Amino acid sequence: MATIGERLARIRKASGLSQEAFGQIGGVGRQSQINYEKGERSPDATYLAGLAQAGHDVLYILTGQALKLAQGVAERGQSAYSPAESLAEEISTMQLSLEDADLLRGLARRLMSTSR
Repeated sequence: MATIGERLARIRKASGLSQEAFGQIGGVGRQSQINYEKGERSPDATYLAGLAQAGHDVLYILTGQALKLAQGVAERGQSAYSPAESLAEEISTMQLSLEDADLLRGLARRLMSTSR
């Protein structure tokens, strides 16, 4: 299974961006992006929120599982369900490492506070 860093590098390369340009999306410099991709550091909620706002699938980055909010919302019949609430619910049903769960919960809290 790929690591967070490997998934970040894969997404960055697929986007055609340099490490510096991709890092800027998350509000960090080139060296931080390199450290994330090497697995030497873990991204924080602010960085992940920046990627999410740019349209990147943060759930995939953290867990390797693609986020399917629209499908989940339709299945639950809850059209007013916000993406942040969906993410928080998804987190509670996953088997994640403590580090990944904490990162996701922090991101969900951040998204909920900005979506109100």
